[in-house]
Amino acid sequence: MRRIGVLVAIGAVAVGLSACGGSDGGGADKTEAAQPAPTAPAVSGAAPSRTTKKRYIARADRVCLAARARLTPIRSKVTAASKNADPTLVYRQYAVLTARAADVYSGALAQIQALDSPPGDQAQIDRLNSLFGQTATITRQISSAASAQDGQQIKDLSAQLTALADRYRAAAKAYGLRQCGQTAGAALNRRGNR
Repeated sequence: MRRIGVLVAIGAVAVGLSACGGSDGGGADKTEAAQPAPTAPAVSGAAPSRTTKKRYIARADRVCLAARARLTPIRSKVTAASKNADPTLVYRQYAVLTARAADVYSGALAQIQALDSPPGDQAQIDRLNSLFGQTATITRQISSAASAQDGQQIKDLSAQLTALADRYRAAAKAYGLRQCGQTAGAALNRRGNR
């Protein structure tokens, strides 16, 4: 019975998280429980940025596309791991894989934060970066829950991550980001045929 519970919990995460496409809806606002990753403050005293919004979007989308390329094999491994008959091994593999995904999200966030922001867009970019940072934070919390073999915590966190990915996707799309809107949650699920 324990094995079924583990596989259901892991499967709920693998199926429940948004990645490539899907809804632009808001979802539950349960993401407040996760602590957002810190965002880099705007550098004061530096020369004003001459980056256009179009240029920023192109650069950020390149970072997100590269991150998705690293997340896709992780997603495949999550799916394969969930089919294992040994629940202890499933949890262990899942902990390792979600920790890797969190590292990818954190690395992509650091690269995006290093980009020059278009004048007047810093508040929107800070909000997007905060949401993206929360993706890394919750994914790391899922890894910890898997290490503790806590299926209920994995399910609860996956629900938060699904809602967060939907919020991030909508905000990224509204700003004009295409690839970044498809990256949040990409390690654990893929919707649609894209």
